[in-house]
Amino acid sequence: WAMFFLCIFCVLCAVSVAFTYKNGQNTYDAKHNKTTTASSLSNEITVINYNATLMVSGLSASDNPNYAAEIDSAFKRVESVLNEFEASDSLTKKEKEAVDSFKSRVSIYYKKIGSIAASISPSDKNDVKSGYLQELTPLKESVEQSLSALNDASITSCDAKAKKNNLIFICTEIVIAVLSVAGLFAIFIARKKAKRTIAHLAKRDAELTMATERAEASKQAVQDIAYNNILTELPNRYRLESELDTKLGKIQFDIALFDIDGFKRINDTYGYETGDQCLANIALMLKKNYGQYADIYNINGDEFCLVFRGSASTSQPLNIANQIRQQLC
Repeated sequence: WAMFFLCIFCVLCAVSVAFTYKNGQNTYDAKHNKTTTASSLSNEITVINYNATLMVSGLSASDNPNYAAEIDSAFKRVESVLNEFEASDSLTKKEKEAVDSFKSRVSIYYKKIGSIAASISPSDKNDVKSGYLQELTPLKESVEQSLSALNDASITSCDAKAKKNNLIFICTEIVIAVLSVAGLFAIFIARKKAKRTIAHLAKRDAELTMATERAEASKQAVQDIAYNNILTELPNRYRLESELDTKLGKIQFDIALFDIDGFKRINDTYGYETGDQCLANIALMLKKNYGQYADIYNINGDEFCLVFRGSASTSQPLNIANQIRQQLC
């Protein structure tokens, strides 16, 4: 009888360890695949957004000037990744709905970019290009939201499976402990394997977080390039044109433009580094002294623009303009 129960105990220990490890490995593989899919989709969407912004705004990118080809290639990669993801038999109903929603929004986004690429030309004015960017922005945000929803659904599914596996494992521990104290050693081994699986999942979670942060940084960099002057840290002409569109014909406001006479002589005499420092100092002076009265823009090189806020008459803008002229002299 002792040998009989010992054999049963050994079989139960072996089965419980194998079952726990197999479920943990399956959960790890599923979450790894879904994490990789989410990261790949996020990277491809970032590539699409970056090239679409450059294509519409007319900015140069010497490493890849063929924006349309790069966008088409990225969309094909997105379609390939989604097909592989849908082929998995571990998808929940919520994940399938999230995939369908993401595919639908990506399709709309792709068609819109294609129509803009077919209609835009290098001779288009900046207000036209700004309008195209405004048309793409809500579609881009919709795609990013649906991707986030897909990622959340995948994480929720994997966490639910992990919790279920942990519950099964705890029940197995109790059964083995009741059968024999010797089973505690087998339980200890199984727990170590489970901890290693959890450590792998935590590592993958950290990698996904880093990938998300890099994607956010890339998106912010694209926005900074499109709407801000890097040197002076002031909004550029594209931001000015975009914001003027919301004001013209609706409210009355004063606007002042000026440049620096003879600025080229500063660069020629003292060098471009000194010229850049001069522009940066002027931008700092404007923000410090007049930022409370007007929105300040660096529209091109040494050209600046002030859009005054809430001025009832032209006396205050004229006074400020004269002060700026005196300070620059």
